[in-house]
Amino acid sequence: MFLVVGATFALTPLAHAGLIISPFYDSSVTSRADYAQIQTAFNYAASQYSDLYSDNITINITVKADAAVGLGQSLTQLKGSYSYTQIRNLLINDATTADDAAAISTLPTNDPNGGGNYLLSKAQAKALGVNGVTGSDGTFTFAANQSYTFDPNNRAVAGKYDFIGVVEHEITEIMGRNSGLQAAGFPYYLAFDLFRYTSAGNRSMTTSGTGVYFSLDGGTTNLKAYNSNPAGDLMDWASGANDSFNAFSSAGVQNDMSAVDLRVMDIIGYNRIVSVATPEPSEVLPFLLSFGILGWKLRRTRFHRSV
Repeated sequence: MFLVVGATFALTPLAHAGLIISPFYDSSVTSRADYAQIQTAFNYAASQYSDLYSDNITINITVKADAAVGLGQSLTQLKGSYSYTQIRNLLINDATTADDAAAISTLPTNDPNGGGNYLLSKAQAKALGVNGVTGSDGTFTFAANQSYTFDPNNRAVAGKYDFIGVVEHEITEIMGRNSGLQAAGFPYYLAFDLFRYTSAGNRSMTTSGTGVYFSLDGGTTNLKAYNSNPAGDLMDWASGANDSFNAFSSAGVQNDMSAVDLRVMDIIGYNRIVSVATPEPSEVLPFLLSFGILGWKLRRTRFHRSV
């Protein structure tokens, strides 16, 4: 269990009809001169998910600043382990959209990993209806000495990184957009791992696959290529159009959510409000990641600027 030591928290929950993202700002953030700007930017980013997904849950996220972080970092509380059958049944019982139905139809009755163990992020477990999930769901840490732009109306600023895009990236890590494939000595899978393909009908459930992409129809349609740079997260997108799920980012660009990003969060357990207009297509942030596991239920990811 992760504990935050010596922290003073400020709470500003984002109350919506369904999904609530509740940030707790510790003293490394509340003591900053730009604290109000950070709150505005975080709340704006979080509201994108609160407005687009209807799950009646609260996701509790601690927000910290640390000079040792390259750009952004997430620490995700995990729950489990589960069998493949349990994960499959949770996804089936939570299905609400056409994308959910399509994704579920690709999940075989038997575990494609031959009986592997699976984990859920705590936030994802809540969304899938698992009872008894309490406490913090994760920690988002941003670089204390990085140059960010916080204004929702002015996100592409020369020499500055889009803080809103960083937050959107890290929130979704905590929500379960994650993988166990790169975790040395920790061979557990997450639900998102089940949608990696190299060709129609051929899943990629290892770290050694090449040409791996995200697909909802069993690999027939390549919706987005996954990052293959070993310094980055296998579950982030490869470099290309700006996208909040990319593996790398540079300064001076606005990183919005893409239509594919919204579909990802839908099929891993979040009930998408399909009548809501999709944000501007694919202008989100690419980031660099390296990660490991802390303890039994924790995953740590770090994101850095591209050079």
